Amino acid sequence: MACHWQGRLDGGGAAGGAPVSGQVAFGCAISEDRKSGAIVAAGRSDSGKILVDLAPFYDHPRMLVARMDELFLKHDPVAVVVNPKSQSATLVKQLADVGIVVVAMKPMTSRSRTENSST
Repeated sequence: MACHWQGRLDGGGAAGGAPVSGQVAFGCAISEDRKSGAIVAAGRSDSGKILVDLAPFYDHPRMLVARMDELFLKHDPVAVVVNPKSQSATLVKQLADVGIVVVAMKPMTSRSRTENSST
């Protein structure tokens, strides 16, 4: 499934924003003080450049799962990612309860950095 958005996933479209086509992934985070949560989206532009959209969500964490559920159903992402060693780890079960399987971030090793830089 192809996902297209113009600058913002909610359709607001920032002026001059590049359209994204193909696969999209989301990252979810909760601040250390648990007062705010965020969702970001990443994909590639038609020219192949990596684009990151910081606009899909920034609000209280209690609203994050509902917003991620909406985005998940609308955009069929290839991944939803959280850092399991942060406050975001509390999202894993909540997202699973609404049918979203989360990919836990893993630390990059020296080897994986070398492999990624050669591709």
